[in-house]
Amino acid sequence: MAGRTLSAQEALQHGLINHVSVSPFSLISEAIALASKVANISPDAIIVTRAALRETWENGSVERGYQLVDERMRRGLMEGENAKEGLAAFKEKRKPVWKASKL
Repeated sequence: MAGRTLSAQEALQHGLINHVSVSPFSLISEAIALASKVANISPDAIIVTRAALRETWENGSVERGYQLVDERMRRGLMEGENAKEGLAAFKEKRKPVWKASKL
């Protein structure tokens, strides 16, 4: 940004990050807790998010990255088995049982 390194607190204040570890000693347990949350998300959602981040990085534009991923993956994402499972699990108030992604 200005040729200097930001502290974690400055990065948090500017919205560049959304969390700062409580302490160096809790970092691993916090990372594992976050990884557990991600592991419970639909594999399709993770694939689409990763693709959007990659396209945004390569194209330098959030809008263009989203557009490219949307064009390629929308139908598979919205009509796939995991979309149906997610909706059914929500309706039935249960945890979803995700299948391997076909995207």
